[in-house]
Amino acid sequence: MEIKNTVLMDFVERDESLLEERMQLLESAIDQLPKKNREVFLLSKKSGYKHKEIASQLDISEKAVEKHISRATQSIKKWLKEKKNSLVLIFLNYMS
Repeated sequence: MEIKNTVLMDFVERDESLLEERMQLLESAIDQLPKKNREVFLLSKKSGYKHKEIASQLDISEKAVEKHISRATQSIKKWLKEKKNSLVLIFLNYMS
């Protein structure tokens, strides 16, 4: 039972560490966004505002809000993919 608990705790700690690393990568990806894309994206995803609320707050159209969020999402995905590929290449070079 003690071994089982030790293994389980180790698994939980590794899982938490992985989650922290992923969150740091996501924050880095968000930080690289253009100012307006970042602002709109954070208001939507982090603060939970609806598109209409963001549009009103920033004095832009709801369509502009949608475009900023779409661009931000695409940029984040691209940045994370590039970062993942870079990390794999670094790892492979290290192993050689």
